[in-house]
Amino acid sequence: MTNILRKFLSLFLNGRRHPNFVSVVSDMGASPLRIICSGVTEYSEDDPVFGTYCVEHSLVMDECETIEEVIDIVQERIARNDLGSDSDGALSFTPRLFTVLDDEQRLALVGDFSGETVRWCPPVHSDEEASDVIAEVVRLRAVASFEAGWDNFSTAENLRFQASVLAGRLVDPFWRNAVRAALPLAA
Repeated sequence: MTNILRKFLSLFLNGRRHPNFVSVVSDMGASPLRIICSGVTEYSEDDPVFGTYCVEHSLVMDECETIEEVIDIVQERIARNDLGSDSDGALSFTPRLFTVLDDEQRLALVGDFSGETVRWCPPVHSDEEASDVIAEVVRLRAVASFEAGWDNFSTAENLRFQASVLAGRLVDPFWRNAVRAALPLAA
């Protein structure tokens, strides 16, 4: 079951709609954990009359050694309103999801950003529970595809985001115990 889970996570992470995500992951250095913040970046149109446009974007926020450090760093950066930028002329960046990967690109932790807080996703307890989560993620993505086919793009986007958050429970077995130990401390 672990190989199935790894294959699904590989597809999940590489299949994201974030154009920079694959390159961000491949550019990682030697530190064990990388915090990647995915969100929406707002840019100004060339002609100000046309207003602004938004694109999904991911950027590496920080690197650290432990899950506890990850949680502390994210909370500190949110409190300081310092979530990073690429200084490419963006007007704003609105975070949506924090993903933590280790140096072997294994999923260690995912957090959903809403308001001023991060809701960290608790990891699954077993491979059977992982199978149930995978089935629900697949179902949500199928419904999102159906909705997009009917031009309900906002609904489809929300469903895909819900699927991404739910898939955040599919923490690699190597990290599950460390995440379970750290999450009660973050509450």
